[in-house]
Amino acid sequence: MNTTFVLLILPQRPIAGLADSKKLTERRREALYPLIRAQSLAWAIVEVGAAEIDEINILQATLVGMRRAVDRLNKESEPFSKKRALTPKH
Repeated sequence: MNTTFVLLILPQRPIAGLADSKKLTERRREALYPLIRAQSLAWAIVEVGAAEIDEINILQATLVGMRRAVDRLNKESEPFSKKRALTPKH
């Protein structure tokens, strides 16, 4: 499973400690979650399953996940004044 997370933040309001999620511990990612929800304009999480990864390879699956996450922001997010999280649909 490959999980991709995309968020929009204002450059004037950076989220301290936010970096490449692969470089963060699980504990740190969990600690950042409420800050991301509170301070981001919008965000989306998508997952690419193991079968699709096997079919197209991990690099392509990562790129597909990024594209899907950005598409979700573009298509499904409410106006930024009415921020809403877009989480995976199972």
